[in-house]
Amino acid sequence: MNQSADTLLRAFLANTRDARLGLYAGDALYREGHVEEAVAVWALTDDVDPRVRWIHRAPEAPEEAKAASARANRAFTEHFTRLHIEATEALARETGEDLDRVRDAVWPLTHSAPVTFETPLQRPTIFYMPALPADPVTDNEALPWSGELEAAWPAILDEYQQAVRERAEMDPYVPASARDPRWSKLRGRQDWSAIHLYRESRETRNAARFPQTCEALAAADLVRVDGVPMEAFFSRLRSGSGARPGTGSRAGSSHSTTPSSTRPGTGPIPIAWC
Repeated sequence: MNQSADTLLRAFLANTRDARLGLYAGDALYREGHVEEAVAVWALTDDVDPRVRWIHRAPEAPEEAKAASARANRAFTEHFTRLHIEATEALARETGEDLDRVRDAVWPLTHSAPVTFETPLQRPTIFYMPALPADPVTDNEALPWSGELEAAWPAILDEYQQAVRERAEMDPYVPASARDPRWSKLRGRQDWSAIHLYRESRETRNAARFPQTCEALAAADLVRVDGVPMEAFFSRLRSGSGARPGTGSRAGSSHSTTPSSTRPGTGPIPIAWC
């Protein structure tokens, strides 16, 4: 690694919030042949400001920045597309399972080729599995655990209402950091809020308020990591809040939604999602 790449990398590691520095540090590594190290730097930079991979599309951007951005986007997408295929094939060899439709799935934000969506109303932004049937609603008969969850709904609602009375911590469903202009009216606001029981496969401190809810969810066929649900939460949306129709972020999992109120103009509407 020459002095330029080493200097830029040290400077970036001292300030990983500097997207411009990350772009050029990654580019210096890439041009020296350290592709994986470059992608690692660009991945950290992309978390801070995804625009670094799209600067090459901006006519007014400096030529040096556009060239670095084009290299970053190409290397970034090729790396993660290859990583998905290699990981899927390794799992298929290990388990002996037919994982072809998983292998053929794409991550639209990091896929190295144009993505064609088979269904007009199914255009997920994060994960797309073309071979998965695009059913708008899954019949409860296909979910043998749904009856137990529905039977537990009165207890679940009681726990939710008690938590609201006790002013349980609620997070804005649309974080303040959301950049998509479609969410400008809800960004960082409590008009759409959530009480998370499990988040990113970790139990939250709110889960202790919902023992019967968690017990009911134990029988549900949720996506789990090391036995812990990936997510389970109550979502509360105020009528007239400005929520827009969406196509979802992932086409590879389903949400089970049980509304407690759908009457217009009645204020907050609690919904349990898992």
